[in-house]
Amino acid sequence: MIKNLFNYAGKRVVITGASSGMGEATAHLVHGLGAEVVAVDVQPPRYDFARYLEVDLRDRAAIEQAVAELTAERVHNLFYCAGLPGRRRTVR
Repeated sequence: MIKNLFNYAGKRVVITGASSGMGEATAHLVHGLGAEVVAVDVQPPRYDFARYLEVDLRDRAAIEQAVAELTAERVHNLFYCAGLPGRRRTVR
């Protein structure tokens, strides 16, 4: 029997940067595959996931508090998709 490698049913998944870009796309995709998605970002996601944690990933204390909350229950996967703030650089 072949195991479905893309099945996230019953899995708790934490995704940083889940409010936009690659993080949002990843959260939407794994949610569609059955995951319980915990969205971590500085702004709420557009989609309704199992849980949202507002965390500024530049703030060490905020990260430590979020990790303590998140690890109270099992986390099956972590997708770190948060972007870095800053200006765009032009390649010349």
